[in-house]
Amino acid sequence: MTSVQDISSDELRAYMADHPEQEYVVIDVRQPEEYAAGHVPGAKHLPLPELPSRSAELTELSGKTLFFYCRSGGRSARAAQLAAVGLGLPKIHNLLGGISAWNGNQLPDFPKLKALNVEGSVDEILRSALDLEKGAHRLYDALLPYFKGTESQPVIEELARAEVGHGRVVYGALAKLAGQPEATFEQLFEELPGNLLENGVTFEQSVARATAIGVDGPLALLEMALEIELMAYDLYKNLADRAEAGDAKRTLLDLAQHEKRHAEGLAKRIGAMAAV
Repeated sequence: MTSVQDISSDELRAYMADHPEQEYVVIDVRQPEEYAAGHVPGAKHLPLPELPSRSAELTELSGKTLFFYCRSGGRSARAAQLAAVGLGLPKIHNLLGGISAWNGNQLPDFPKLKALNVEGSVDEILRSALDLEKGAHRLYDALLPYFKGTESQPVIEELARAEVGHGRVVYGALAKLAGQPEATFEQLFEELPGNLLENGVTFEQSVARATAIGVDGPLALLEMALEIELMAYDLYKNLADRAEAGDAKRTLLDLAQHEKRHAEGLAKRIGAMAAV
């Protein structure tokens, strides 16, 4: 009989860092208001009372490693037992201490899923994703005049370059999965409006917030950038969970993986700066 394995917060964070998105799912079994107050980035929301009626969703995840968590570990232990014993799913884990013991980043609110139409074609999804990357690039470009000549300037320039790099990744996926676009990356990126960021916030709102945050220095800007990257990861991971078509699901998981890697790099840099 399949058994449930307990896992610590540090072990879960290490697993998430070392494994591709296609291999695992983190499942939050708390109530909606708890999830909205703060959840593990990328976590699928599946409240415990809904598990019996949504067991088919769990069965579809039988090939993946599943990590359940709640506030302190009690509800998630019950959910994990249901998955392991009731449904016979392998590779089931329960987070010891729940989110109360989680020492990683948390995100507020639900992912802004309307930022991308998951029911569209792979071409439409990727073009929308490219537009979100353009939005982030526009944000950092717009901030440069405010912080020119300050210690924050090189940080903002680096973040702007990173978003262009993200855009090239999306463009590469577009060429591979949907056919070579009619325009070069530079042409397509230039033409996109970029009015929305991956955290679901408009460009204008983001500029106002970032301008206020930036006066606190480069560390504050990096923390804001980390939040945006984590929300992008959260968005793509949750959209992948809702995607019907296999190509769209794989594409969104690949984008989530890319955003996770960048977030990890930002987190390490923030840690190094904060330690000085």
